[in-house]
Formats: sequence, structure tokens, C-alpha cells
Amino acid sequence: MLDPRQADEIPGDVDPALRQEVAHTTANVIVQQGRAAEDPDLVDRLVRLVETEGLDTVAAMWADSAPNTLPGALWRLYVLRSWVLRDPQTVAERYRMGVARAEVHDVVAGVMSPPGPQDVS
Repeated sequence: MLDPRQADEIPGDVDPALRQEVAHTTANVIVQQGRAAEDPDLVDRLVRLVETEGLDTVAAMWADSAPNTLPGALWRLYVLRSWVLRDPQTVAERYRMGVARAEVHDVVAGVMSPPGPQDVS
């Protein structure tokens, strides 16, 4: 049987509870800073976080978070934004196809009707 010291030396991943604590803390800081900021440059940097830090960095922080949590929701929004920037034509086409099958209120979606690639990016 392993003693506690030997068990601590076994390589492994970060404690899941600590990972979630860090995910929630970083997500809260970003949202609070964005809401409190009167500096448009700061807000722009927060929106473009993935462009400066990389999708892998954000994934390491938040990708394992449940979708109904703040870090999980932010992760999904950053991934969606990355997709829109990478392939706006496909996103616009998929949006048009979805609207044809399920009614979407334009004010909620926030895009022109029908959207073009320039409207979703």
C-alpha cells in the first residue's frame, strides 16, 4: 500500500475541484472587469481574449466546465466567436438554414435578416 507521500508523488492532473475554482474565479474576474470598465480598449481586449491568448489557453481554463456555468458559457461563446471569425460564410449559411426551420427573433440573435458573412463576423 502507498503511504501519503508516495501517493502525492504520482503524476496526475490538477484536482478537479481546484480546476473548477480557478475556472469560476477567472470567468468572474473577466465578466466583472468587462462590466466595470469604462475603457473601450479593455472591453475590446476581453472580447478578443482568444485572439491574443489562443483558444488552447482558454480551453485549458474553461472547456471542462458545464454549459450552465459562467466559465462553460464563456467557453462556448469564445468558441462560437472563433468559428464566426474563421468561417463567416458557413456560419451565415447555417444561420439561414436554421431560421428556415425554427423561428428566431432577430432582436435576440442580433443579426440582419437574412444575414451575410459580414453580418455575423
